[in-house]
Amino acid sequence: MMRALLFLLALGLSLPATAADLAAARSLVDGQRYAEAIEQYEVLLATRPDDTDLLIEAARVNAWADRHLRSAVLYRRVLEVAPGRRHDVLLPLAWQLAWDGRHAEAIPLFREAAGKQGPQQREALHGLAESLANSGQLDEALSVYRSLAAGADEPAELNFVRKHALAYRAEHGGEGGL
Repeated sequence: MMRALLFLLALGLSLPATAADLAAARSLVDGQRYAEAIEQYEVLLATRPDDTDLLIEAARVNAWADRHLRSAVLYRRVLEVAPGRRHDVLLPLAWQLAWDGRHAEAIPLFREAAGKQGPQQREALHGLAESLANSGQLDEALSVYRSLAAGADEPAELNFVRKHALAYRAEHGGEGGL
């Protein structure tokens, strides 16, 4: 009985410390002190390795600190522990892989995200085009850029897409208008 009471007391005392650590980490993030915040998140993750929300939060902070490899690892961990959250992390994971230069891994994730109707579809197509271009698949990249241009609602977006497609074509050769 005494052990159980001591355990509950110890647990009760540790909960405010954990909350304080998370609050401290968030405060550091607010101050854009990412390296220090990441240290706090790593301590928290050591005690809560399957906490999906914490994993996502830590992945985002790592991304803001340009630690794309670590961010991708954390997003992949989310997929392991909470497959139902796939739609929440698929596109951010794809971007982290792309920004880490791992385009071959990013392309299938961008394709999957682009295959779903919704507000992230255009962003996924843009990421797909970027990764295709960066992996030397220029014809397919231009095709995706053309599909983006065809669906552009705003002249600024259309111009952005055209400029990218034309720059790739000029840099790497190719024909045809956009």
